[in-house]
Amino acid sequence: MILHSSTKSGRIAEFFACGVIEELGWQTSLCQQDGVDLIAFNQNEFIRVQVKGSRIRKEPNKNTGLQFMCGIGGNKRMPNSQDFDIACMVSIDHRKCWFIHVCDVQRKTIRRPKSFFENADLEFESWERSLDIFRENRSNEKY
Repeated sequence: MILHSSTKSGRIAEFFACGVIEELGWQTSLCQQDGVDLIAFNQNEFIRVQVKGSRIRKEPNKNTGLQFMCGIGGNKRMPNSQDFDIACMVSIDHRKCWFIHVCDVQRKTIRRPKSFFENADLEFESWERSLDIFRENRSNEKY
């Protein structure tokens, strides 16, 4: 395994997330801004996606799972719908994505065992669930 800096791992995760979202029938555009890494769009829908990449920890006597840092800003506050719509957690070692709507981000740091990413339907199911929440929240907004 080649060791990458966190910046390089982040870029790998962003490109991989774009590919997965494209495979799910959407188009993507990288737009690295504070809090948003890419925009996913399909017809008249536009979704702001924040990508978080992680590798399996392989240190002796440590948890061998994955850890995703979701805090926002210098003081690491919890994200909200003003920041992004969907977070894409990328297991670089599994080459797999897990999507979660921002309202489901309940911790600044999210941990998952490596077995979590072995679910063959994880990408499709989590994307569809996140889209359902996004659409429901959008329909409840008052303009």
